[in-house]
Amino acid sequence: MGQGDGKTIFVTGVNGHIGNHIVEDLLLNGYNVKGSVRDLADPNKVDNVIAHAKKLDCQQRLELVEGDVLNSEGWEQHLAGCDGLFHTATIYATSGDGQLIIDTANIGTDNLLKAAAKVGINRVVYTSSVAAVGSEPKGKVKDHTDWQTNTSMPYVMAKTESERRAWELAKQFNLDLRVINPSGVLGGGFSRPTPSTDIIGDALAGKFPMTMKIPMAFVHV
Repeated sequence: MGQGDGKTIFVTGVNGHIGNHIVEDLLLNGYNVKGSVRDLADPNKVDNVIAHAKKLDCQQRLELVEGDVLNSEGWEQHLAGCDGLFHTATIYATSGDGQLIIDTANIGTDNLLKAAAKVGINRVVYTSSVAAVGSEPKGKVKDHTDWQTNTSMPYVMAKTESERRAWELAKQFNLDLRVINPSGVLGGGFSRPTPSTDIIGDALAGKFPMTMKIPMAFVHV
């Protein structure tokens, strides 16, 4: 079966660019996966995830449930019996309802980590962003003590505040928290383009009138 050895891992935001790849990797390594989406009736949120299980012929090891991270109810029931949690659900957008972007990150982190602690899940892997680290001061290699100071964009504020909250909750509930801080995430396997992939597509389509400086690194999903 692989290193999963029958363990069940819960993944929020399984329809996302990073989330659906996590599901595929977990299934490939023998884990059972329980994943959440906001709408089980929306094929855009479930089809690409189910396709991973079909490709690997392990549909019996994938279960999808419906859940909104803004709602605290139901998460303990969803997480019960799981051995670990990947929390990836967020709104990755540079425009739109700023308060919704912030609330989804902060309230969602609060709801999921508290529920994990209550049902006895110890290991939590949280997807933050390089946006929470920031780029100031220039010329200094950043580490875990560096935090973003420019929070003028809702997404940047959301990622900075929610990661801080995740570390607070981890200390409060003695969670084994691991945080990843990816920069622009490229690569296939997304159900809809993200701001990271849009940059490349727009450049190739000639939508920029001049050569633009893109002050961020890129990683493959």
